[in-house]
Amino acid sequence: KELFHPYYIGNIIYIGIFIALRYTTDVFEHPDMATHTGTTRESMLYFCLIIVGMTKYLNAMSIRYWIGDMLMFAKLVIVALALIVSYKLFIWFLLGYIILFLVVEQPRPVIEDHKVQYLDSQSFPASITKAKKSNKMWVVFFYVRWIPQCTYFSPIFEKLSNEFHHENLQFARVDVDRWSSVAKEMNINTGYNTTQLPCVILFDKGKPIKRIPEIGKSIKSYKLDQDSMAIYLNLATQLKKAIERTMEREEEIKKLQKKKNHKKRRSKSNDSN
Repeated sequence: KELFHPYYIGNIIYIGIFIALRYTTDVFEHPDMATHTGTTRESMLYFCLIIVGMTKYLNAMSIRYWIGDMLMFAKLVIVALALIVSYKLFIWFLLGYIILFLVVEQPRPVIEDHKVQYLDSQSFPASITKAKKSNKMWVVFFYVRWIPQCTYFSPIFEKLSNEFHHENLQFARVDVDRWSSVAKEMNINTGYNTTQLPCVILFDKGKPIKRIPEIGKSIKSYKLDQDSMAIYLNLATQLKKAIERTMEREEEIKKLQKKKNHKKRRSKSNDSN
């Protein structure tokens, strides 16, 4: 059923057009395809695609996202082949690549009723970094749409929010590609070669107290599954702390109310005298 998603249909059509042109016409028969070694640039690109595919498979988070990576690299190979043949063909295939990139994204599992809030460049500092007197702790997921690992981690983060959410332990996400000022404030690299995304930071009273990955480290050093992330962030302890803060706050309110009632009784006693 998922194969009928626009993402897969669009990619299948794109690659299908290339296959039809390659094997039913002479469009890709060009002298520049040959190299001085006797091999062709086409076979060299296919070989590179196979090597990349094998490498990616060994480090893949799931088959779903390995397929997504391979579709992307296959399209890049097609664009490169088109560039060798003619600029006109290159422009058409590059345009198709850009349209697919902008219009459709790889589907991900949908987690119903998750507790994750969406923050922007204004609500992020207002709710978190400037809220230094707040009792709330925040777990914030920083992401961009075009990195497969961010897409993969999104439903995992939503599951974490359902498991550990509390009034004093909130979960949120920020698109740092769109809200670049937040990325700059949190020292998150959003360049095409970044190894810092997805990034998750735990805040307490406006200050970051835990960060994955740590500054200077790669996200590849961490496992992005639900249990591992809960351990990295020590969420069970954070939830316990959040509950204790609520209890302490309730106790403070009771004491204030008791003190207020005592003053009222004293006032009534003085009035009667």
